[in-house]
Amino acid sequence: MAEFLQEHAWQTLSLLILLGFSAFFSGSETSLFNLSRREVNRLKTSGPAGRIAASLLDHPRRLLGTLLLCNMVVNVAYAGISAVLVLSAAGFIGSLGAAGVSIALLVLLILIGEVMPKSLASRISLQFAQAAAGPLAVIHRAAGPVVWAFEHIIINPLDRLLAPRRLPQSKDVTADELATMLHLSARRGVLDRGANVLLQEILALTDLRVSDVMVPRVDMVAFDINRPRQELEEMFRRTHLRRLPVYDGHIDNIVGLIQAKRLFLSPQTPLRELIVNVIFVPLPANLEKVLLQLRVMRTQIAIVVDEYGGVAGLVTLEDILEEIVGDIPDAHERQYEPLRHVGNDEYIVDGDVAIHDWAEMFNINLAHRRISTVGGLVVALLGHIPKPGEQVRHRNMLFTVESVVGRRVATLRVKLVRDQA
Repeated sequence: MAEFLQEHAWQTLSLLILLGFSAFFSGSETSLFNLSRREVNRLKTSGPAGRIAASLLDHPRRLLGTLLLCNMVVNVAYAGISAVLVLSAAGFIGSLGAAGVSIALLVLLILIGEVMPKSLASRISLQFAQAAAGPLAVIHRAAGPVVWAFEHIIINPLDRLLAPRRLPQSKDVTADELATMLHLSARRGVLDRGANVLLQEILALTDLRVSDVMVPRVDMVAFDINRPRQELEEMFRRTHLRRLPVYDGHIDNIVGLIQAKRLFLSPQTPLRELIVNVIFVPLPANLEKVLLQLRVMRTQIAIVVDEYGGVAGLVTLEDILEEIVGDIPDAHERQYEPLRHVGNDEYIVDGDVAIHDWAEMFNINLAHRRISTVGGLVVALLGHIPKPGEQVRHRNMLFTVESVVGRRVATLRVKLVRDQA
C-alpha cells in the first residue's frame, strides 16, 4: 500500500488541492449570495477586502457564472483523477476495495467540498466573504473571457430555447411577499424587533375587517338632534369625547357629527348648523381601506352600516391605530386589562375582547370567522343567551360566564384544561 501511495503521490496531492478549491468556491458562493443589502453596504466601508467583495456583487449573474464554471472544472478534474486512482488501486486491493475507495472519495467531495464550507459560510457570511474576496477577484478577472463566452454562446441560447418567454410581471408586491421579506429581514438582523412587530401589525390590517375593531351599536354614544342643547353639553362633559354622532329621531338615521369645540365656542349657533358630514362604511369593509378613506376625508370617525342599511356601530381612527401600535393612553379613559391572570391556567376575559385578539393571546387558529368577540363565541357555542355560571368547552378551554349585562356576556372565566393521559 505504501508503494502504491508513493507511485500516486501527485494524484493524491492533486485531489487534496482540488478539494480545497471546491470548498473555496462553494463557500464563496454561499457567503456572497447570502448577504443582505445592509450587509453589502457595510462591506463597502469596512476596508479593502470588504470593498472588493461588494464590487463582485455589482454583477451577480457574472459572478455566479464564474463560481459555477470554476466549481464544475474542479469537480470534473477531481472525478477524472479519482477514476485513475481507483483503477490503479484495483490491482492492489481488488475490485471490492476499489469500490470502497471510490465511495470514500465521493463522500469526501460532498462533505469537504460542499456541505462543510456552505454550512460555515452561511454562519459567518461577512467574514467568509471578506476572506475570499481577494483570491476570488483574481480568479473572476482571469476567467472573465471564458465566462463571457460560456454565457453568450451556451447559456443564453439554451435559455431562450428551453425557457418559455416570460410574460410581463406586475411590479406590485403582495402582502404575502412583504410578510416574507419582513421575516427574512428580522432573521438577518436588518430590522430590529420593534420595527418588525410594527410592520407586521400594519400588514395584518389587510386581513382585518371593520367588524373586528368597531364600537358596536349598543355601546355607541350618540345624541338625538331634537333634544335640548344642554343635554348634549352635559353628554360631552360626562364622556370627555371630542365629537359625537347625532341622529334625527332614531339611531339608524345618523345625520352627521358635532364637535365639542364648536359646540362650546358657538353657544348661539343652532345645533343643526354645527353638524358636519360623516362617512359611512359597510360592516365587512377592509380595515386598511377604511384607514385610507378616513385620511382622505380628513375625519376620525366613520359610521358602520350593515347590509340592510342599519347602523351596526362606529369605527374611529384611534381604534385602527391601536391595532397597529397597541393601546393609546387617554387621560380620561379607565385603564384596565381585558385579560387578567387569576390563577393556575385561569383567566378573566372581557366579553367584548375581539376574537382575533383573543386568538392571538392564546395562540390558536380562528375557527369562527363570523364572530367578532369572545362573548359572541360563547353565545354561539351555547346556542342561547347565557346566564351567569353557565359553562361551555371549546378545544382545551373551559368558559364560565361570570356576568351578563342585558343580553351580552360581560366577563368570562377561561380555564385551560389539561386532558388526562
